[in-house]
Amino acid sequence: KEQKSFNEFSEKAIKIRNNDFDGVDELVSMYNQFEGVVKLTMKKRKLYDLQFLSAFHMAFGVNTMNFSVPGAGKTSIVYAAYSYLNSLDETDPKHVNKIIIVGPPSSFKPWEDEYFECFNRKVKSFRFSGESSFKEKNKVLTGMTGKNYELLLFTYQSIPNLHDSIEKYINAPGNKVMLVCDEAHYFKGYGKVWSSNILSLAPSVKSRIILTGTPVSNGYEDLYNLFKFIYPKRNVLRFNYGALQSLSRGLFSQSSVDKIMEDIKPFFIRIKKSDLNLPDYEDEINHSVLNNLEKRIYDRLALALDNRDIEGNRTSLFFRLIQASNNVNLLNKAIEIDNNLFSSLDDNVNLKTILGETLSEELLNIDDKYIPSKHLKVAEIVKPLAKEGNKVIIWGVFIDSIKRLHHYLKSLGLKGFYIIGETKKRGKNLNISTYNKYNRESIIEDFKDKNSDIDYIITNPIVLGESISLHKVCHHSIYFELSYRAAPYVQSKDRIHRVWLDEKTNKQKNYKTNYYHVISKNSVDERIYTRIQVKIQKMLEIIEQDIPFFNEGDFNDERSKIIKQIINEYSS
Repeated sequence: KEQKSFNEFSEKAIKIRNNDFDGVDELVSMYNQFEGVVKLTMKKRKLYDLQFLSAFHMAFGVNTMNFSVPGAGKTSIVYAAYSYLNSLDETDPKHVNKIIIVGPPSSFKPWEDEYFECFNRKVKSFRFSGESSFKEKNKVLTGMTGKNYELLLFTYQSIPNLHDSIEKYINAPGNKVMLVCDEAHYFKGYGKVWSSNILSLAPSVKSRIILTGTPVSNGYEDLYNLFKFIYPKRNVLRFNYGALQSLSRGLFSQSSVDKIMEDIKPFFIRIKKSDLNLPDYEDEINHSVLNNLEKRIYDRLALALDNRDIEGNRTSLFFRLIQASNNVNLLNKAIEIDNNLFSSLDDNVNLKTILGETLSEELLNIDDKYIPSKHLKVAEIVKPLAKEGNKVIIWGVFIDSIKRLHHYLKSLGLKGFYIIGETKKRGKNLNISTYNKYNRESIIEDFKDKNSDIDYIITNPIVLGESISLHKVCHHSIYFELSYRAAPYVQSKDRIHRVWLDEKTNKQKNYKTNYYHVISKNSVDERIYTRIQVKIQKMLEIIEQDIPFFNEGDFNDERSKIIKQIINEYSS
């Protein structure tokens, strides 16, 4: 009887997903009720049709997943579903009155901001991050603060240490919790600490929501934790973890894959990029020319790479060649282990032997007056844009380059900041109006203020590529260094190319988005840019699928192949 009821529920969920429920009285009645609640509670935020349908599907399902692409408005969708479930009578088993968000720290402010945008009131929220003591966190979870927080924000890393207190909070009388896993690819690891702790909390909450644009980035086995989360007591997938891994390796027939896809359709909705009807964008290549010192250093490194008898790791030497095409001062520093380019590098290239004593001395004597040729080209792009009142976000990779470019742009009279890993997220126990200017949140807030005098932000796709929406104030992105990783690059482009509805017509605004790529002419920079764009295009095609199945490891392997091919070209 229970299974029959669940099957009927699934059939209704499919009808909502397909927007084909006109003849089902129960669903029509619920939709009308849902529509009335959302219009009453979310007067400030208007949802477009697909968002509204997704929110209704989430409200109906209570335990669901949204796999929509960045910029599709997943946060607004969750709040619309929450507003309906919150409106239900307190005795209704679907009633919720608290939201727990688990996500990366960069998602905290957007969740708080979007609450205001949806409901036109500031949410009572608490962030369980490094800015609060363990004692303060426990006070909130035990209700000893006297404040009735509606929105609790956790990082995935914080869950294990606070697990028992969170569990008590969820089960406390009066707390009806919706648990949302944002950027849920962070907890797909089977049997890992984060995922195990979150899965153990799942059965106690009233509503379970998964948000991720990449549900199977490593393989079909990624679905295992997602479904164990939304349905802890059901085997919806009908495949165990090992079988899902075998499915990823192609050890089952296509019919098995098709069967899984059919089984899971009732429980997720995905808004694809093509569904958003976003305005056009323009990609532009701007060539910079290596200056005399950069050219001499680059040529020596390229010549050494061509010599198979050279001592040291040729891959490390190639990495140094890439650095030389971006900013030769990077050669004065040790190779960073986490360089986003290669899995492992041995910093055993004797640059002094390769460059010779005179050139090595010139390199060593570089000071703050050195302006990389790429930075001159960036300034050429930024200055006229800033003069016309445009804001620009600039993407780099290397910390020295980011800081050096910032100082150069400042010397030209431009105003801006950089955000890197070491930039503080926000000031402890301070209201946002009192944050200092070297604070990540205050920088972003000032940048998003149309009346502020900030011309630019310089950052890294790994640091700021997720959860931030800048499209309402910024329509220009400059890439002066690339990490050659496809996913962060694509996500960073989505920061300024997103859904933006006109308040009067509720239709997508027509605005132009501009991407500028600064590439060093006649260098390895050109070759890698050209080839990596092919791989990015492949990724974009995969993203258009209902369940986008691409293995980031495959993209890493492709990148390694590209690198090896280019290295070998120097010897042919």
